[in-house]
Amino acid sequence: MIIIPFDKKIEWKNPPVITLLLIFINAIVFFSFQANDGDKFNTVEQYYYQSGLADIEMPYFQKQLIKQGKLTDADSAPSFFELEFDRPFMQALESGEFITRSNPVYTEWKSKRTQLNTMKEEIVSWHYALKTGEPTLLTLFTHMFLHADFSHLFGNMVFLLAVGFIVELSMSSSLFVTAYLLCGILSNSITFYTGSDSLIPSLGASGAIAGLMGMYAVLFGARKVRFFYFIYVYFDYIKLPAFYLLILWLGKELYQQFAYSSISNVNYLAHIGGLISGAGIIYVISKFRSQDINHNYLDERDATDSFSSQLNQANAFVSTLDYEKAAPLFAKLLGEQPTNREVLYGYYKTNKLNTGSNEHHHGAISILSLTERDPATNKLILDVFNDYIQLRSPRFSVTLLNKLIRRFMTINAFEQTEKIVSIMQKQPEKFAQLPDYLGSLINKLIPAGDANKVKIYSAYLTKHYPNHQFTLLLKDRVQ
Repeated sequence: MIIIPFDKKIEWKNPPVITLLLIFINAIVFFSFQANDGDKFNTVEQYYYQSGLADIEMPYFQKQLIKQGKLTDADSAPSFFELEFDRPFMQALESGEFITRSNPVYTEWKSKRTQLNTMKEEIVSWHYALKTGEPTLLTLFTHMFLHADFSHLFGNMVFLLAVGFIVELSMSSSLFVTAYLLCGILSNSITFYTGSDSLIPSLGASGAIAGLMGMYAVLFGARKVRFFYFIYVYFDYIKLPAFYLLILWLGKELYQQFAYSSISNVNYLAHIGGLISGAGIIYVISKFRSQDINHNYLDERDATDSFSSQLNQANAFVSTLDYEKAAPLFAKLLGEQPTNREVLYGYYKTNKLNTGSNEHHHGAISILSLTERDPATNKLILDVFNDYIQLRSPRFSVTLLNKLIRRFMTINAFEQTEKIVSIMQKQPEKFAQLPDYLGSLINKLIPAGDANKVKIYSAYLTKHYPNHQFTLLLKDRVQ
């Protein structure tokens, strides 16, 4: 069963730098430092059996298991890794409880066991993984950046990206890093009690990631979020209050712990510990460091839904020609999203009835001031310009006219360009770039075959700007 929230998209204008950095670090560690760990584990195991260590140690281990009721004479021999992961036996073995100095094979055994231990310590996954029977401050930190194989790494990184970027953008970067590492450390707190006799290496980012999932659920709380779920062959999207996700995730991990822990290598207890740790950490932060949480980001979905609902209502009023009700709604929405094209056009359209009003001018100028260069924006600006310029006194500023003429020139909107040129010619002292615009316009009109307008604008340049660079170029062409 897979449950992943899909309620927000990554905004590359404001990327989740820390989350991406964590993914990068995990990948670098796996593909570089851990690259040969699989071969090294095989080499260690082969050495154990080929060196004769198995013949010396295994009989003692079998007797120990039989004594504990974990093995009968009829059972198959235990494996090398079962022996290595049994902390009580290894402690007794290393302390000389089984093979004493008086034993004839002691010197041979000690030498080979020392060699084996040295080989094990050269394996990154062994040396830096967390062993609940022998935890260290170093391995509490390093284990969360190690992975058993590529599928383990890939699965964890998918969840880290899916949940991590949302949690990261919900708080300050320093707080996010601290919380992530704390979740990774605290996620194994349960296993310290249940696995105190085990030297099985615990590794992977899943405990820290489970912590992020717990943080996500508490951060969004009662807010409804959209998430994807996959159960065997059935999958779908559903919206529920985020806090329900914590219950679902915990229930899933508890079920897997009871159903599969005896036959699986997955540390479900670390997942459970991570979920509880993350939920607890973010609860404390929300109580004592609420100012470090980006509440606007958390409320963004609700705000978006509310905005869309009001916009639909405003458009419904327009469709029934009820502009008196639509206008104030568009004005309110414009205050929330001043550059939203749909809102701008609705605001402009509903205020056209009051031609020449401040609202009418504001709507037109706001649209004409848009900076996007896509075809839809260009068309909207052209339509509004053609309509607005018909007013007796449109409120064009010098800056706006300069922006518009450059846009119109770029998209070969010659009719609109010439109208702006006409405005500029009435007050040429305000437009220092007028001769440049005229030169560019002439260069575009020549291939368009409009010889008459080329002649008119050339004559204007010659008369009013005789020493301008483009005018001199025109004279050279004539000569």
